[in-house]
Amino acid sequence: MKAPTDLHLPTLRSLTHAAVALALGVAPLPVMAAEPAEAEAAPAEGTGQILGGHVALLRFDGKTAWGRQLRSDLVESLQSVGFTTKGVNVALSKAAAKNKCEPTEADCLERIGKYLNKNAKTPFDYYLYAVIAGPGQPSTVAIYDIARAKPFLDVQVNYVDDDLILPIVLPGALAETAAGIQRPTPPLSDEEKQEMATLDEPEKTPEEFAEEERILAAAKKAQQVQRAADPEAAAQEIDLKGGFKDLCREGPREDREEEQADGTKAKVRDLRPACGKGPFWGYWQPRAWVAASLAGVGALTAVGAYAMTMVARSEWKTAKSDLENAGVDPHDPDGRCNDSGQCYEDLAGQVSGASEVVRKRALMGDVALGATLLLSGVLVVIIGQDRTAARRYLATERELNVSSLRVVPMIGGGDSGTAVGAMTTFRF
Repeated sequence: MKAPTDLHLPTLRSLTHAAVALALGVAPLPVMAAEPAEAEAAPAEGTGQILGGHVALLRFDGKTAWGRQLRSDLVESLQSVGFTTKGVNVALSKAAAKNKCEPTEADCLERIGKYLNKNAKTPFDYYLYAVIAGPGQPSTVAIYDIARAKPFLDVQVNYVDDDLILPIVLPGALAETAAGIQRPTPPLSDEEKQEMATLDEPEKTPEEFAEEERILAAAKKAQQVQRAADPEAAAQEIDLKGGFKDLCREGPREDREEEQADGTKAKVRDLRPACGKGPFWGYWQPRAWVAASLAGVGALTAVGAYAMTMVARSEWKTAKSDLENAGVDPHDPDGRCNDSGQCYEDLAGQVSGASEVVRKRALMGDVALGATLLLSGVLVVIIGQDRTAARRYLATERELNVSSLRVVPMIGGGDSGTAVGAMTTFRF
């Protein structure tokens, strides 16, 4: 199969479809565009060759509702631009199987064309087939030129379930693109070129630039005056404690993504407090809980180390008391051991060992206490930062909710009038 082809929409109908898409705020057709498939343009009228042609409309591979609807809509669209169509109750995959080939092989599509014309009362000039995949996956819609034994038109589309524009626009776009290949658009006349040139914004004079700057400055000043006159439109003051009930959220956070100036998307964290945690704990972010947990572990470690130090100190006191009451004299060679067999070296070793244990455990407790104090300081800073970030986020949200309130006309569906609500921004 050839690379997918651009869908050209040169007619008023196509422009209407595009206008509908822009008006609804829907992204352009998800068509994978590439170089046009090679297809010799038919000679102009008067050369003896008939424009349009007889098209065999194969059944589409893939059972989807929108695929069936597309096949039905293509009949009317192709006939409206000069083609005649006839439905053929065979899909591309079955036709390839009957010819013992694969559609991806170079000559398989040509063999299928001969197979379709073998028993046809009126020979087909083209046949149209499609391989419809699931939502969000690329689907192929193509027309094959039987007479020239080469692809005529080949496009790929990505359809999703909530796409309201593609099923409407695609049939007409395919038909008009096929007709455009046979009837190339004539070059623009001098008058049309002149009209096209007027569509571009002309170069501005220094006076015009100065006037624009003056208008922008006046608009900015008027906005400042409006904000001063309307306190609700100015920067919003947030009372994290007193207004907690109005600010808190029920349920999980509702994070969102916002498009940046460079085209990338950044995640905006929902910093509203949890209602069930209260005005103090509710503003804590995960990093604050981590710091608090580490500080708690450090505090428990310090308490445990100091408790073990006290136990070791008691053992040291006992060993020291045993040494003092043993009645041994390290300076008297005959008095280094008492009648009970206790010697100075043994008793002094026990005192020294107990003293070393006390020192190590006390040092462990000091280190744990120092880490706890450090983490506590970090926790205090984090709490302050989280509350500041929450105040800034809530002020921005409140300001947007106030400033985005608009009164707009409401038209369509038999209703008209005005509506009050937050203005929605459509991105194309």
